[in-house]
Amino acid sequence: MFSQYAKQPQVNRQKKFGYEVLVVQVASTAAGAVALQNSGFISALITELWANLECGRDDVRLTHPRATPVDPIDRSCQKSFLALVNLLSFPAVYELTANQELPNKAEYSLREVPTCIIDILDRLIVLNSEAKIRSLLNYEQSHTFGLRLLSVVCCDLDALLLLEAQYQVSSMLLHAQEENTFETSENHRSFIIDGLSVERNHVLVRINLIGGPLERILPPRMLEKGDDPYPWPMFSSYPLPHAYLSEGAQSADVKQDNDIGNLLSCFKMSDKQMEWIENCRKQFCKTMKSKPDVVRGSVLGELLEKFVLLLTENPSECYFPSVEYTATDANVKNESLSSVQQLGIKMTVSAYYIEMLLKAEVPLVFSAFHMSGFAPSQICLQWITQCFWNYLDWIEICHYIATCVVLGPDYQVYICIAILKHLQRDILHHTQTQDLQVFLKEEALHGFRVSNYFEYMETLEQNYRPVLLRDMRSVRGQST
Repeated sequence: MFSQYAKQPQVNRQKKFGYEVLVVQVASTAAGAVALQNSGFISALITELWANLECGRDDVRLTHPRATPVDPIDRSCQKSFLALVNLLSFPAVYELTANQELPNKAEYSLREVPTCIIDILDRLIVLNSEAKIRSLLNYEQSHTFGLRLLSVVCCDLDALLLLEAQYQVSSMLLHAQEENTFETSENHRSFIIDGLSVERNHVLVRINLIGGPLERILPPRMLEKGDDPYPWPMFSSYPLPHAYLSEGAQSADVKQDNDIGNLLSCFKMSDKQMEWIENCRKQFCKTMKSKPDVVRGSVLGELLEKFVLLLTENPSECYFPSVEYTATDANVKNESLSSVQQLGIKMTVSAYYIEMLLKAEVPLVFSAFHMSGFAPSQICLQWITQCFWNYLDWIEICHYIATCVVLGPDYQVYICIAILKHLQRDILHHTQTQDLQVFLKEEALHGFRVSNYFEYMETLEQNYRPVLLRDMRSVRGQST
């Protein structure tokens, strides 16, 4: 498949995009990532990248010299960059890097070409020695490529934790920032502002601060015109400067809302459990449409605990039955999970139905994904797996969880479709600029509120719930 794609990229464009989507889907599983590595696909991809990034064609350099300053990622490397972004979902990152140390050689030959993901980490990202820096013919461009790739990969919090645990990427970046300073007066040093220090600063803030679009501020990657080209504070030690924490997040209102208390009091426990469940759902929907901001706080947690407890006592309503787990490792502590925690572990979503509904409901977005060689199910799975951390503000994450718990697990699919519908204009734009994957992984979901799409999601429920819940029940039956 890769051989045909590499040889005939212009012959059949439809087939080319089909190959790219297939690679994304294969790489999203552990077995698929291993198969891609064993087939030579990853080695060929990295070899092609290195040829464009570090070698290049002499005739092209003579007739089309690179502009100054260079683009963050040269156009000749853009295809390889997007291919790596498509490849490196968490299952692939784990299979290709877990329990593997970086070479960290004393010397690197200029003829030594990387062939695996560990080599890319070692040669382009974790540049912790002069030997690595000297081995790069285009140090600034190549390291910028590596930092941009690290930024995208670490948007997946599982991948971030793995890379941080194994390679201490934060410490490496902080040390590089500390080295990139000059002495201005006694006991005072200032940072050198250049392309790499700006890029490192962005990555450091991104991987060390959790928050949605209104909760954290990511510094730009571009210098501004004027006397102060980069007004954002740089740092080489913790804690992070307060400038990157939004004022709204610093002064979040945590007082108890009387309205949500009144909402909870409306849900009188009844001997007829199914009647209580239905009344609860109706009141929840009504409140989310009229006063969504009151659905928050500890009382919301209490409501969810009661609701999930009732669901687990009604087999017809419980799509993810409780399964007791006993830890056998002596170093693992046994803990009893609440009903909501158990449900959170078991919640899943059908990638097939995300694609099916997207094609039917938002066909332009579906086509844009296909033209970008990127599967919508992959980004939706990343959103759901980390419960929209870094993509939505905390109140919206609470609304997402509450909606799926109270109204049913199929609402995971409906919320993903609503988000993609909300992003339609941006998705079409970034399809044209050929960076859709990067945009969806790096950007928070600006302007999206679960409550704003409640009526739309109710329409999706009416049209698709029978099919979705039927298949979810079949999954439940297979797991018991």
